Amino acid sequence: KRQAMDAARTALRLGAAHVAATCLESREKMPASRQEIAAAEREGVEVLPSRTFLEVTGDGRVSGVRAALVNFRGFLPGGQPDMDIVPNSEHHLPADIVIFSIGQAVGLSFIPPDSRIGVTRTRTIDADLRTLATGRPGVFAAGDAVTGTAFVIEAVAAGHRAAESIHRYLQGLPLEPPPRPALP
Repeated sequence: KRQAMDAARTALRLGAAHVAATCLESREKMPASRQEIAAAEREGVEVLPSRTFLEVTGDGRVSGVRAALVNFRGFLPGGQPDMDIVPNSEHHLPADIVIFSIGQAVGLSFIPPDSRIGVTRTRTIDADLRTLATGRPGVFAAGDAVTGTAFVIEAVAAGHRAAESIHRYLQGLPLEPPPRPALP
């Protein structure tokens, strides 16, 4: 939900009088880092966890969102949320503008089941984080496919590490590079 916190903070910086960020997850399980959440709250974002939207309200113009509290357990294999709506918890969140910031996911349907390329519990490619090698020799993965959505610079750095590992693999060298000398 890094994108959601970024969108909320940007809305404040662009002049929104009040911004609330909601998510299905409880505060403890929100997919944004504690630092990102704290920074958003310091800027004035109201964080409203454990909620689902039932309807965007309004008559020609947005007037808000009809929401409810949820007990969210996670996502089912098809991507559908696994949750129970808390009885009698429906409420209205007034709003002039609603911004949906839906998480991205890596499409892994191209990986055949017999490929020996592992998939993690969080639906990313299972790769050694140092060499970026997968369970199949000669196959490497990097960026969002391994880490989930992250900063672009992290994907660039992973691309460099993967290129070094691929180069070592093609030369028949061990994938782990030798330790770098300590610099003064």
